[in-house]
Amino acid sequence: MDYAPHAGVWIEHKQQQEKKVKTIRRDWIKRQIAKGNMEIRCKMVLTDDYAYDNDSNFQKSEWKLAKIEDFNESDFTYSTGHASQAEDNLINWTMLCNHYYQLRLITDKN
Repeated sequence: MDYAPHAGVWIEHKQQQEKKVKTIRRDWIKRQIAKGNMEIRCKMVLTDDYAYDNDSNFQKSEWKLAKIEDFNESDFTYSTGHASQAEDNLINWTMLCNHYYQLRLITDKN
Protein backbone atom coordinates (compact mmCIF):
# COMPACT_ATOMS: atom_id res chain seq x y z
CA MET A 1 0.00 0.00 0.00
CA ASP A 2 1.24 3.48 -0.86
CA TYR A 3 1.88 5.73 2.07
CA ALA A 4 0.37 9.21 2.15
CA PRO A 5 0.31 11.53 5.14
CA HIS A 6 -3.41 12.08 4.74
CA ALA A 7 -5.97 9.54 3.53
CA GLY A 8 -7.67 12.10 1.27
CA VAL A 9 -4.38 12.77 -0.51
CA TRP A 10 -3.85 9.04 -1.05
CA ILE A 11 -7.34 8.62 -2.50
CA GLU A 12 -6.87 11.57 -4.86
CA HIS A 13 -3.48 10.20 -5.94
CA LYS A 14 -5.03 6.78 -6.70
CA GLN A 15 -7.86 8.40 -8.69
CA GLN A 16 -5.34 10.32 -10.78
CA GLN A 17 -3.38 7.14 -11.44
CA GLU A 18 -6.54 5.35 -12.57
CA LYS A 19 -7.56 8.18 -14.93
CA LYS A 20 -6.48 7.54 -18.48
CA VAL A 21 -4.88 10.72 -19.77
CA LYS A 22 -3.92 10.90 -23.41
CA THR A 23 -0.87 13.05 -24.05
CA ILE A 24 -1.13 15.21 -27.16
CA ARG A 25 2.07 16.03 -29.03
CA ARG A 26 2.63 19.75 -29.24
CA ASP A 27 4.07 19.47 -32.76
CA TRP A 28 0.69 18.02 -33.82
CA ILE A 29 -1.02 21.01 -32.17
CA LYS A 30 1.29 23.35 -34.07
CA ARG A 31 0.43 21.71 -37.41
CA GLN A 32 -3.31 21.86 -36.69
CA ILE A 33 -3.09 25.55 -35.75
CA ALA A 34 -1.10 26.27 -38.93
CA LYS A 35 -3.85 24.55 -40.97
CA GLY A 36 -6.55 26.64 -39.28
CA ASN A 37 -8.10 23.60 -37.59
CA MET A 38 -8.02 24.78 -33.96
CA GLU A 39 -9.86 27.16 -31.70
CA ILE A 40 -8.29 28.31 -28.46
CA ARG A 41 -9.34 30.00 -25.24
CA CYS A 42 -7.25 31.13 -22.34
CA LYS A 43 -8.27 29.53 -19.07
CA MET A 44 -5.75 31.38 -16.90
CA VAL A 45 -2.46 33.22 -16.90
CA LEU A 46 -0.77 33.72 -13.55
CA THR A 47 1.76 36.42 -12.78
CA ASP A 48 3.48 37.36 -9.55
CA ASP A 49 0.90 40.13 -9.02
CA TYR A 50 -2.33 38.65 -7.67
CA ALA A 51 -4.13 42.02 -7.68
CA TYR A 52 -3.43 42.40 -11.42
CA ASP A 53 -4.40 38.79 -12.10
CA ASN A 54 -7.67 39.25 -10.26
CA ASP A 55 -8.42 42.61 -11.93
CA SER A 56 -7.75 41.15 -15.39
CA ASN A 57 -9.85 38.05 -14.63
CA PHE A 58 -6.67 36.00 -15.03
CA GLN A 59 -6.66 36.94 -18.74
CA LYS A 60 -9.45 34.45 -19.49
CA SER A 61 -10.87 34.61 -23.01
CA GLU A 62 -13.66 33.23 -25.13
CA TRP A 63 -13.13 30.74 -27.97
CA LYS A 64 -11.36 32.19 -31.02
CA LEU A 65 -9.52 30.86 -34.03
CA ALA A 66 -5.95 29.94 -33.10
CA LYS A 67 -3.55 31.64 -35.51
CA ILE A 68 0.01 30.39 -35.91
CA GLU A 69 1.38 33.94 -36.07
CA ASP A 70 0.19 34.48 -32.47
CA PHE A 71 2.71 31.91 -31.20
CA ASN A 72 6.47 31.60 -30.87
CA GLU A 73 8.32 28.37 -31.65
CA SER A 74 9.14 28.06 -27.95
CA ASP A 75 5.41 27.90 -27.09
CA PHE A 76 5.44 24.40 -28.57
CA THR A 77 8.73 23.27 -27.03
CA TYR A 78 8.96 24.56 -23.44
CA SER A 79 10.23 21.75 -21.23
CA THR A 80 7.66 22.69 -18.57
CA GLY A 81 4.79 22.66 -21.06
CA HIS A 82 2.49 19.78 -21.93
CA ALA A 83 -0.83 19.00 -23.57
CA SER A 84 -3.37 16.30 -22.84
CA GLN A 85 -6.83 15.37 -23.98
CA ALA A 86 -9.53 15.93 -21.38
CA GLU A 87 -12.56 13.71 -20.92
CA ASP A 88 -14.70 16.17 -22.91
CA ASN A 89 -12.33 15.92 -25.93
CA LEU A 90 -10.91 19.37 -25.27
CA ILE A 91 -7.14 19.65 -25.20
CA ASN A 92 -5.64 21.16 -22.05
CA TRP A 93 -2.41 22.92 -22.97
CA THR A 94 0.04 24.34 -20.44
CA MET A 95 2.74 26.67 -21.72
CA LEU A 96 5.54 27.26 -19.27
CA CYS A 97 4.02 26.61 -15.87
CA ASN A 98 1.65 29.55 -15.62
CA HIS A 99 -0.22 29.80 -18.95
CA TYR A 100 -3.24 27.52 -19.20
CA TYR A 101 -5.23 27.12 -22.42
CA GLN A 102 -7.86 24.86 -23.91
CA LEU A 103 -8.02 23.88 -27.57
CA ARG A 104 -10.65 22.21 -29.68
CA LEU A 105 -10.67 20.96 -33.23
CA ILE A 106 -12.92 22.81 -35.60
CA THR A 107 -15.28 20.21 -37.01
CA ASP A 108 -17.30 22.49 -39.28
CA LYS A 109 -15.41 25.34 -40.97
CA ASN A 110 -18.57 26.84 -42.51
